[in-house]
Amino acid sequence: MQQSTVPRHSSCLQHLPVELQIAILSHLTSPSDQPTLQAVLLTCKSLNRAALPLSVRSFRNTDHRHGGGFCSERRNAQFLCYILSRRPELAIFVESLIFGQFSSDPNVGYDTEAVDEDEELEGDRLFDEYNPEELAIYRKHITDALGPNSMPKFAQGWIKDLELGCSDAQVALILISCPNLRSLYFETPHYHRHFFRALELLNRANPLISNGLKPPLSRLRHVYCETQSCGIPGGHPGDRNPGPFFQLDTLRSFEGFDVGTGNAAERFFSKLPARSSNVEEITLRGSYLSPQVLQSMLRVCKAVKSLEITRGFYRVPAEELLPRHVLASILPHADSLEYLHLNVAEEFQLDVPTQGEHLCLGLELRNMTRLKSLVTGMRSLTGFFNGYTVIGDTNTPARIPRVRGAPNLADCLPDNLESLEIHRCGEDLLDQVQTLIMKVQEGRSFRRLKHLRLLFDREDVNPVKVRLNFDPAVIHIDIVFQSLQNRLFDLIPTYRTGGRRVDAISSPMYADDFRKQWLAIRGQDIGCASTHFELYEAPGIT
Repeated sequence: MQQSTVPRHSSCLQHLPVELQIAILSHLTSPSDQPTLQAVLLTCKSLNRAALPLSVRSFRNTDHRHGGGFCSERRNAQFLCYILSRRPELAIFVESLIFGQFSSDPNVGYDTEAVDEDEELEGDRLFDEYNPEELAIYRKHITDALGPNSMPKFAQGWIKDLELGCSDAQVALILISCPNLRSLYFETPHYHRHFFRALELLNRANPLISNGLKPPLSRLRHVYCETQSCGIPGGHPGDRNPGPFFQLDTLRSFEGFDVGTGNAAERFFSKLPARSSNVEEITLRGSYLSPQVLQSMLRVCKAVKSLEITRGFYRVPAEELLPRHVLASILPHADSLEYLHLNVAEEFQLDVPTQGEHLCLGLELRNMTRLKSLVTGMRSLTGFFNGYTVIGDTNTPARIPRVRGAPNLADCLPDNLESLEIHRCGEDLLDQVQTLIMKVQEGRSFRRLKHLRLLFDREDVNPVKVRLNFDPAVIHIDIVFQSLQNRLFDLIPTYRTGGRRVDAISSPMYADDFRKQWLAIRGQDIGCASTHFELYEAPGIT
């Protein structure tokens, strides 16, 4: 019987259709796994063709020498040349962009600092000169992206700054050159003329789509921005206004670290139409937002589903954002908000007695009918102050009574809540928690509440006195005793040891390893930070 003859090479990867090769390689490699991709690129011509699109999925231009800082103008110029001149067919495969700080000043940046000693530079040029053909391509791309009615002087200035090597102009052009971009990570610009201006013009323009591609940024779903402020809120000279991104129709998620603090952000958001933004998830960590900025930001969103706010641990330069301000901002989203995480860093809020009426979320919290998960502090819910509180600038600890008119726990919680986490708990809360548990077990209300997590201050609470009666078959209860160092860890400390520096361990740009661990162990008694906010102890961090 004659056996069927099948070419031995028919099952080899390089003989599959290119589309299948790309799909297979995309599952075998990650965008950040450049060594593996380089090995595939050098294997053979057919695999090189398949791996090329994957090699540009993610473009990173950050300065890891300092754990943050300026991006390289040279790398920007090389990438622009690659995706717009040498290999323009690859621009559609770029999905993620990660930029360090950029500037409109050509004399400020990564390449103006330390350069390898063996690297020779011609004159004061810090990157390869653009040739006339490349500049013509860039000029046409800018005009096509912004449309025929764009400001000609703005386009001319953009081209001029590209010639000068301004990283701001480079980043803005890269941004509009990647039609399938899905995620953007960047540091707050030092000074800029083009980045946010280009975003605004793109939002207004009716682009000429002569090449059959979608308009720039038409698939952008997630934006992350962080500010390197050297521990001084508002001390960074850059623009922290995230408003232009909220105008993008496809954007669904925005995360910022110390952004959106200034009056410029409030003015920008106040000019946008109400409920005009499709952003659904907002995460603001290391935040110094004023009540006005938050209210203006949420006013422009159609339906926010998730909101997380973690206050920075320095004294705020503007009006303090307190729980009642947050509630006023989220009430218009009562039919959509499902997750609320609010950590106002009570230990670092000064002058609290003068603002007692805003210290609690209040009874109106129960109107958040779609809320499923709530994470916040004991004072924010019940008005109880735990332990001793520092009053004003006197550094004098004193016991403060409960906030006048504060509601009981069971009276302010939404009935559809499924998960509740309360931090900074004290013994005063125990009776109210027991009442809540009884209502859950009797089935009178809170029938969906299955998980209750209580984080007690270790310094002020005797564990022996924490006793709750509950049926574990009805509700699961976690009890944790946190030290001050544990609570500081939850407030996103910095990390400095050996040759590594990270300004925020929640940063996906510079500390993705720390970030994953921080998200997994925050709200526990594991991770620790010193009073100088430098991380010094956590499993696996060395």
